Amino acid sequence: MNKDKVLVITVGGSPQPIVKSLKEHDPAYIYFIPSSLTANEIPAIIESVYAKGCNAVKKIFTIVDYNDLKECYKICHEAIEDIYSLGLNTKEIIVDLTGGTKIMSGALLLAIADLGLTISYVGGEQRTKDGKGVPINGTERIICSYHPYDMLAKASKERFCLCFNGYRFQSAAVIAEEISLRGSSSLRYIFGALKQISLGYFDWDHFRFDRALHAIDKGLFELHRLSSEYHDDIKKLTGFIQEVTQNKEYLTNLKTDIYSTELVRELVANSCRRAEEGKYDDAVARLYRALEMLAQSQFYDLYRQTTSKFPFEKLHSVLRARLKNGRDASGNIDLGCFMAFAQLAHENNEYGKLFLENRDQIRALMNQRNTSILAHGTIPLDKGKYENLYNIFKDIFEINGRHYEFARIEETDLITIGV
Repeated sequence: MNKDKVLVITVGGSPQPIVKSLKEHDPAYIYFIPSSLTANEIPAIIESVYAKGCNAVKKIFTIVDYNDLKECYKICHEAIEDIYSLGLNTKEIIVDLTGGTKIMSGALLLAIADLGLTISYVGGEQRTKDGKGVPINGTERIICSYHPYDMLAKASKERFCLCFNGYRFQSAAVIAEEISLRGSSSLRYIFGALKQISLGYFDWDHFRFDRALHAIDKGLFELHRLSSEYHDDIKKLTGFIQEVTQNKEYLTNLKTDIYSTELVRELVANSCRRAEEGKYDDAVARLYRALEMLAQSQFYDLYRQTTSKFPFEKLHSVLRARLKNGRDASGNIDLGCFMAFAQLAHENNEYGKLFLENRDQIRALMNQRNTSILAHGTIPLDKGKYENLYNIFKDIFEINGRHYEFARIEETDLITIGV
């Protein structure tokens, strides 16, 4: 006897299939779901199976009106809820639909429709009525199959696609885990890998690049490993896997430990994704940070240090005259965005000169950010304002935030996996 195995079984007028199921599965917990007409059959069934006494935990959930789908479903649902309260491994729950009326069996199937439990059915090698009746005693055999959650998971798969393609990666990971826990082995392993990839993109979108690379690499490795056992299902994801692989290669080569124009482009790409979500204040905040980091990256290239604690004596003479009261006791100064670009322009830096040549347009970008509710003001930004500011940044500095796209997964490819 498996101490965690649970058998849920509807009880009809024929006891032999129930006897066969009890002997075959040898459960530690038995949940009988009889009608009011068949409940009295249970003691005799137990005695015929367990002549030396039954050590299994037995519970009975009786259906009074066995022709009422609503009542049948209610009782079946109560039985399943009681099982789940035990905290047992759901993979050890077997549901036998053989006995009872068709309404009773249908109600039990509905009650477990999205739980991914194993279904058992007692068929027969031989049947009465020239093969059209019930199994002949002694010819019964157990037929087990995974619950059709794999087919019923269509809505969950659609939600996963919607979340993943909409940059809601944490939600996508939660849905992937849900499918993985309830599905058959194919869904379990494939969506386990998709969960890892989703978490990787979630970290990427939050600038945790090392963690992102590790998770995405782990998910891709798992999908490649599964390709031999679940070839047809993995083949459906070929395009997605290729896109994720390209993203991984880009991320592998991204320099994130120093201020760089690559990291500036990544900030702008992140800004574009926030705009696609309609989060325009977040998007502009990232654009402004990209502008600051652009100056920092050029300072790093020129001086091997950033705009903070910059030696006052290294400033151009024009700026020293303007900022003479801004230095600290150590003779250093923290440069704001405008002054940093001004210093770069005096160094004949390309980005510094572009900044000064377009200072009025850039000032508009900075003013929009300052009046945003996420900065110093109370005015939320809209799509039009964001697109205008993004285009100003892109056209002046020739830094395109759409130089790459996150992988997308096709709903039509995903829905048929595991089916």
